[in-house]
Amino acid sequence: MMRYILLLLVIITSSHELFSNSTPYQLTGVGMTNKINASITQDVYLTDEYDTPINLKDLITSKPTIINFVYLNCPLLCHLLLDGITDVVSRSPYQVSKDYQIISISIDPKETNQNLKSYKKKYLSQLNISNGWFFLKGSKEQIETITKAFGYRYKYIKRT
Repeated sequence: MMRYILLLLVIITSSHELFSNSTPYQLTGVGMTNKINASITQDVYLTDEYDTPINLKDLITSKPTIINFVYLNCPLLCHLLLDGITDVVSRSPYQVSKDYQIISISIDPKETNQNLKSYKKKYLSQLNISNGWFFLKGSKEQIETITKAFGYRYKYIKRT
């Protein structure tokens, strides 16, 4: 009888560890909240690679828009995200600029114009297009406003 009780305790403890919903401390507060049909109701001014102010609210009303948040100096996932978008766009019968637009917003408030220029040139060149994909940056406050509006929660982890 004692052996069965011990076995039951091991199973309960193991299943708790296996199915626990613990999040690594690095990812606490990071994630997405589904905000389908969210809209930008206030002015959010970001800038392009030439420091030209662009009101995001005005930019996204003109046509369907894919918005993504990136950290251009990221050594890991952000490049994969942008490469994946490029792959999907190249296979699509719809044309960037004519049928829809893409906006990549840097979540790094210290983003440089050179990075924006470099990435824009790279991805427009890969798609053989001259416009329709915007790379934008902003202040910490602007970035927080737009990421909150779209339910995007992130944090900088120095090590990675």
